[in-house]
Amino acid sequence: MTKAGYILTFLLAAVPSLVWAQAKQADKNVVTKAQQMRMRMQLLAINDDQTMAARMNNGLEWSKLSPDQQEKIREEALAFMSKSEAEQEKLLTHYQRLIRLGNAQREAYLARAAWLRVVVGSYTPDERQSLESLPPQERAARLIERKEQLIREGKLPAEPVTEPAFPAPTTIPAR
Repeated sequence: MTKAGYILTFLLAAVPSLVWAQAKQADKNVVTKAQQMRMRMQLLAINDDQTMAARMNNGLEWSKLSPDQQEKIREEALAFMSKSEAEQEKLLTHYQRLIRLGNAQREAYLARAAWLRVVVGSYTPDERQSLESLPPQERAARLIERKEQLIREGKLPAEPVTEPAFPAPTTIPAR
């Protein structure tokens, strides 16, 4: 099971109960969209007894984690809970899309995210801000240029040449 799987599973198992406890504590009668999405994800996980979330609820997978891994997941769950409702909703939507990807597509996405994290981290805050103001295609070109520079400098490993996870269309879609 991957780190992302553990994190998502922990969030599916723990976050809804934390949210409901917070809502009850604040005497809120309104349920936000992010809370609804969390509850939906929890219900989807409960419907299949073989899912990671169900096993995590039973403590089977959690007990197999090292204390360091457990602490890392706790920290990430708390970081999630500290975000605004809008940011939580955005993250949950992102994770739902990521879960729906096939294994090859998910691996390709995570590989791109890994090198992109290094590339973006190589910019100063001012450079990042100016990069964000660029049009998407120009920003992508600059990121790829920086990636190639970091590979030449040995700060980023070269990627093996493989087939793309999202193959290029062979025809133009009809309108």
